[in-house]
Amino acid sequence: MDTEEAIISRRSIRRYTPKKVNKEDILGILEVAMWAPSACNHQAHKVIYIEKDETKEKLVALGAAHFIKNAPAVLLFLYENIGDNIAYSDDIQSTSAFIENFLLLAHAKGFGACWICHLPSKRKLRRMFNIPRSINPIAAVTIGYPKRAPIIVPRKYKVSDIFFEDRLPTGIKVPDRNLVLLIKRILRKIYYFLPTALKKKLNPHVDNRFIKKFEN
Repeated sequence: MDTEEAIISRRSIRRYTPKKVNKEDILGILEVAMWAPSACNHQAHKVIYIEKDETKEKLVALGAAHFIKNAPAVLLFLYENIGDNIAYSDDIQSTSAFIENFLLLAHAKGFGACWICHLPSKRKLRRMFNIPRSINPIAAVTIGYPKRAPIIVPRKYKVSDIFFEDRLPTGIKVPDRNLVLLIKRILRKIYYFLPTALKKKLNPHVDNRFIKKFEN
């Protein structure tokens, strides 16, 4: 599989077979993915590998995406909080490059994976995984063997729709940051601070009612 084919055919996979992943395969993918660019070449990544069912279930109980508990393995990606460019979140950019490399390599080797930001609050993640304040949780990735061949989803735009020379045109249309979006952001913050017992009861209803469903 060449690079272009890997990019176009990769999909976010949320449904996996029961087959376990080999940790050595994951380590091999990470070793190559680490060649991603990072801010000032700090390469300050950390990865927590999660395979135990009770750990995955606890993540879901605390508010993570519901399908995490059915994934053979989960990787929590972190980055040292050493950058001075807070305005452009260089820790997030650095780890994002690492994650994208990981996703493409995993796909090329026959795995399915999904990049996840629907996670518990960083405060709870720090407590659960013994993460110090000097290291930032960035995102998680589930990985396993796809339950079926992924459905290709066309891009929403043509390149001519997103490409501009010199500057953006006056009056460019973007979705309104409306009241509904504001309410969603407030509700998400409130959800983070709910007691774990209450959140555990609400999670199935939140997943059915509010979480977008995907084919893959």
